[in-house]
Amino acid sequence: MFVNEHNPDVILLQETHLRPNQKIYLANYYSYYSYRKNQSPLHASGGTAVLIKNNIPHNELNLPNLAAAEASATTINIKNKDPHHSHLKLRPPPSSQASFLTFDIENLIQISTNQIICGDCNAHHISWGCNNCNHAGDALYAFANNAGIEILSPPTPTRYGVNSATTIDLAIVKSFLMKFTLSLSSARIITRFC
Repeated sequence: MFVNEHNPDVILLQETHLRPNQKIYLANYYSYYSYRKNQSPLHASGGTAVLIKNNIPHNELNLPNLAAAEASATTINIKNKDPHHSHLKLRPPPSSQASFLTFDIENLIQISTNQIICGDCNAHHISWGCNNCNHAGDALYAFANNAGIEILSPPTPTRYGVNSATTIDLAIVKSFLMKFTLSLSSARIITRFC
């Protein structure tokens, strides 16, 4: 099983396709959720989850109003260190305005000085390994440079299409001073705190 093989401290999931009465049960992990509003009665869609090891001091973080993103968030409280925040953020479909992506990220980075925001940004840019740039990618790249945040991407694509491969799953880091590793396994970004 993926969790046994990689032993992640925090698991960030998107597109959980869960309804509010559903949860993921994983031994030794506590979980937090967001659910897509106005789901079809026939097919569940969207949703995010953060699963964090029970032995890591943590709590759920209340998020500000977001324009379009679905997000779950936790605060990691390590003794004698500032709190660190871990978010899962899911960007709306590509037809949405790119400004929603940067607006929501700006709201999230205002919460604290130490953060990792991960998720499917649907933002293509050559800086993180895409073959081309789209409007969302250009907006995110410019925003990151202006805001002093770092965009991390895995070395291989996270989405494969019929005739293309691209990297749309990203980690956005703001002053995250704790040691951590990010790696990619089967289009999953794995976060491990060292």
